Amino acid sequence: MTDHRSKVESLDSLGNLLHLTELNIRGVNYIGSQDFSFLKKLLKLKVLVLSSCQGMNTKEFGLKVLPYLTDLRRLRLENKHMVNTTFPLYHIMGGIASGGTVNQLELVNVEVDDLLTSLIGICTTVTDLLLVPKCLQNSANVIYSVMRAVRENASQLRVFRLGLVTQLLSATGELYKGSKKDVIPVQRPVPGVPVDDDLNYCAPDDCCTETDHTECVTFLPAKRLLMILRDVAPTTFVTFVKVNMFNSTMVTFLKPPKPTNNS
Repeated sequence: MTDHRSKVESLDSLGNLLHLTELNIRGVNYIGSQDFSFLKKLLKLKVLVLSSCQGMNTKEFGLKVLPYLTDLRRLRLENKHMVNTTFPLYHIMGGIASGGTVNQLELVNVEVDDLLTSLIGICTTVTDLLLVPKCLQNSANVIYSVMRAVRENASQLRVFRLGLVTQLLSATGELYKGSKKDVIPVQRPVPGVPVDDDLNYCAPDDCCTETDHTECVTFLPAKRLLMILRDVAPTTFVTFVKVNMFNSTMVTFLKPPKPTNNS
C-alpha cells in the first residue's frame, strides 16, 4: 500500500495471512491509530515497514506486539516531520529487545533524548541502524545524544546512517554568526573529542554573548560531525545524509560496499 490518499478502517484481516514474511504499509493515512495486535499472528514475519506512525500507542506496540514477532529481522517505523507530534522510543526499543531478533532498525522522525545510548545497548541484536531524529527543537541536546550513543555502542553497531533535515542546517546557519557554514548545534562537551579541543570553547568569531559559557553550544560543521562519528566508531560503516523535512521518509538505508577481490 503506497497511495498517499489511502485510508483504511481496519488492518485486522491481514492477521489471516499466517505465512506472510514481509509487510510494507507506506503512504496510508492515520495508520498510527490502528490496532496492531493482529501482527502477533504473523509469526513468520521477517520484515515490517510502517509509515505515518504518528498517533501510535507506542507503549502498547512495544509491550504487546513486538515481543511476539520472534522471526522479525528488519523493522522500519516512519513518521511525517510534524512539530506538534511525538514518537517516543522507550517502549519500542524495549519490545525489540524482548523479541531479540531484529538486526536492521530504521527509525524516521522519532524523539531522541539522553536515553538513546542505553536503548540501543539493550537491543543487542540490532547491528544496522538508520536514524532520522526530530531535532528542530532542542537540537543541540539531540545531536549530543546521537553522538554519545554511537560512541558508547560502537562495538555493537556494524552500520549507522544518520539523517538530518536541511531546515535544521538552514536555521542554524541563520543564527550562527561565525565564519563556518553548514553547521550543526551540539551540546558541550562534544562527545568523541578531547576536553581541550577548540570545539569545547567559544571562539572570538562565535560572537558569543554569554559570560560564564556553561550553557553554550558549539556549532559543528557537518563534515566534522561525520569525521567524529567515524573516529569513535572505527569498525562501523557510518554515513550521513541531509534531507528536506518533507522528503525525510524517503531516506533509505545504505549498506557498506562489498569487498572486492583484488587477486
